[in-house]
Amino acid sequence: LLLAQVRLRQLIAAGTEDEPDDEPSGPNDGRRTVTIVIEGPISDATRRDIVTRLEKITRANGAAMVKTRKDSTRIVIPSRRFLQDVIDEIDFGTVSKVDGVRRIVTVKSR
Repeated sequence: LLLAQVRLRQLIAAGTEDEPDDEPSGPNDGRRTVTIVIEGPISDATRRDIVTRLEKITRANGAAMVKTRKDSTRIVIPSRRFLQDVIDEIDFGTVSKVDGVRRIVTVKSR
């Protein structure tokens, strides 16, 4: 079971490296992940707090993967939780866009 979890994390990581922002965020076109894109700059401490909060909100089935850029942060979390339940609990910014098919939520930082 442990080896299967490690392999799954490797596959998810491989699926999210060097991908454009508008592409699916993991294996199976995002059906098993939730991707949160935070628009706007945030500090490292804030980013860590948000990732911890999102892992609790999504009831993560593994470690979150975080990709930062100058003006945005992309957080991919393995989770099967309903997307609307995740959106309802986001309190660290304003949800500006939702792609229900690819399970991508865009949030403007405060």
